Amino acid sequence: MTLFIVAEGVDRAGKTTLLQEAKRILLEDGKQCEYYKVLKSDTMMGRLSTQFPSTYSLLGEVWYVDQRMVRPYLRKWRAADGTDDILLMDRWWYSVTAHHLLSRNEECFADAVIRTVTEPDILVHVTVSLEERLQRLQNDRSREHDALLKDPDRIIMYEARLKKEMESHTYLKSIDTTGKSPAQSAHALVRIIDEYRNIEKPCLA
Repeated sequence: MTLFIVAEGVDRAGKTTLLQEAKRILLEDGKQCEYYKVLKSDTMMGRLSTQFPSTYSLLGEVWYVDQRMVRPYLRKWRAADGTDDILLMDRWWYSVTAHHLLSRNEECFADAVIRTVTEPDILVHVTVSLEERLQRLQNDRSREHDALLKDPDRIIMYEARLKKEMESHTYLKSIDTTGKSPAQSAHALVRIIDEYRNIEKPCLA
C-alpha cells in the first residue's frame, strides 16, 4: 500500500523530529519511505517563498512540490505491486491558510491550489502543551519564535485556526508530543499507519 502522510502543527510541536524518527523506524521495518519538508524548502519555489514570503508564494511552493515530487513518487510506487511505500510530508497547504488572514483574491487562489494538489491519505495534527512549546521556542530562538514568545496568545489562535482547516479531512489523527521522546511519538505514528492499513475497504460491486 502506498501512503501519503502529512504532519501539521504550530512551530516546535515536534513534527520534524517525529517524522524523521518515524522514517528511521519504517526503513528498519523494510518499508520504502521518504521524508520531505515543504514551505521555504530547498527548491526554486522554496527559495522564492523564503525571500518573498506571502500567501501566493507559499501556496505556489506547495503546488510546485506536489507536481515535481509528490505525484511522481506516488505514481512510481503505485506502479510497483505489493510494496509498502510511505511519503512523509512536513506541513502542507493547511499551515498557509491557517497562518494568514486571506483577502478575497487570496482565498480564490488558495481554493484553486487546494483543488489541484494531492490530498493526504492520513493527516496528523501534532500538538504539545503550551508550557513545553514555549520552552522549546526559548531553546531555539529566531525572529519568528521571539514574536511567539512575546505573545503566546498567537500560538493559541493559530492552533485553533489550523485545527479548523484540518477538521474536514476524512482521516485526521492527533499526536501529543508533550513529555514524550521522539521514539514514543514516532511509534504513535506507526500505530496510526497500521490502523489505517487494517481498515476494511468497502467491496466494489
